[in-house]
Amino acid sequence: MKISVIVSTYNHPSYLTLVLDSLKNQVNAGEYEIVIADDGSGPETKKVVEDFQKIFPVPLIHAWQKDLGFRLAASRNNACKLSSGDYLIFLDGDCIPKKDFVEKHRKLAEKGFFVTGTRVLLSQTFSLDLENQVTRLDTNNFFKLFRHFF
Repeated sequence: MKISVIVSTYNHPSYLTLVLDSLKNQVNAGEYEIVIADDGSGPETKKVVEDFQKIFPVPLIHAWQKDLGFRLAASRNNACKLSSGDYLIFLDGDCIPKKDFVEKHRKLAEKGFFVTGTRVLLSQTFSLDLENQVTRLDTNNFFKLFRHFF
């Protein structure tokens, strides 16, 4: 089964960098692709995607739409149209997945059902610290800070 991870984003290239870094390092994920559902971000986000496309181990597709206000559902629909997976995972552009995120979804996938997950909400201060340290952060070590949640 091929998995498509649909990542929504809008003008937060530093968060998208953290998310893509984590998705790039998935373990035992099998066949998968990433499709960015971009709701009209500027050139900074486009550059992040282009830079990751050069080093990504799986297909990384950028589904961009013109910025005409908040149209998250439309951007996700556009991403779905470009995806080739049999199973779709929707991920917000500020949610950093663990290294076994795709693998766990693959194990839980069952025809006719869907899987929901949870997240750990970070404080605004901590989130800003992450955003400011984006080039120095190793997302695998990031989760060691939160091991009591998982």
